[in-house]
Amino acid sequence: MRIIQEIVDSIRASTSSSFSVGIKINGHDCCFPAEKGITPPLAAEFVHKVKGIDYFEISCGLQGAAAIRNDTSKKYKLTTGFLPRTIIKAANYISRAYPYSEGYNMPYAEYIKKVNPDKIIASVGGWRNVGDMKKAIESGKIDMISMSRPFIRDPDVVNQIMSGRIKNIKCVSLAFVD
Repeated sequence: MRIIQEIVDSIRASTSSSFSVGIKINGHDCCFPAEKGITPPLAAEFVHKVKGIDYFEISCGLQGAAAIRNDTSKKYKLTTGFLPRTIIKAANYISRAYPYSEGYNMPYAEYIKKVNPDKIIASVGGWRNVGDMKKAIESGKIDMISMSRPFIRDPDVVNQIMSGRIKNIKCVSLAFVD
């Protein structure tokens, strides 16, 4: 945590008080075995201890090739020319233990928010349904929704959500199949 705290302190010393500082952290490393990585209690402790950060974006980590979640409702075949077969098999194995779902980091973010109610917590990961996003925020379990892949497909996605033009974001996350 020391290096993060030193970076935040340096940013704070060289910017105005209106400058917002956020950090993306793993709420869970989703490792095998779990105790070898970041877990929600360890992430919550980090959020509690580090000072000067305005908001925390809670993500997750998956070992190796499974960094992209496997959406089992859709099948997108990757050829062995793109990824070695062993990586595809490993990704499928890990994805079964931590399956893709709408807002798949929500449980980790919710836990961290519960332990740190005074902190601003964002959840990233698989958010596509605007109604689900609103419910998550209105529940008080998190404060913000964070997205990345939808902006690759459509940089104007937030304006479309805010104007009510879309209810479901048309964005596909890469998936692995055997």
